[in-house]
Amino acid sequence: MPEKLRKTDIRDLLRRGRRAYGCWAVLYARRRSPSGACQPEPRPRLAVFTSGKYPNAVKRNRARRLVREACRPLIARLHAPWDLLFRVRPDVLDSAFPERRRLLVRMLQEAGVPIEEPGAAPPREEGP
Repeated sequence: MPEKLRKTDIRDLLRRGRRAYGCWAVLYARRRSPSGACQPEPRPRLAVFTSGKYPNAVKRNRARRLVREACRPLIARLHAPWDLLFRVRPDVLDSAFPERRRLLVRMLQEAGVPIEEPGAAPPREEGP
């Protein structure tokens, strides 16, 4: 599971991140610079934001879980330190799982987030 974003990271992502729009979500994406030698492999960080427009907390939490579950295999295929924030609208509750997955893939591609094909080797980073 990806790490969670802190409040300051979320503010920065909303201001400077690339945006991609879908029928029930907005994606904000930004590539972080790799941290020092303390972390062997950079991991993506994910946040799912829902507004107060949902009728109750049960539906709001369900919407977050649905998006996180659809993102899980896609996030696992990222090999760069990306910060991702999904701002989810109530319409997500009416969509089917394959439709959610397709929309998430399209939004990640529009935002310029490279998704590795399953079974492919991770890209090698060139260094000095």
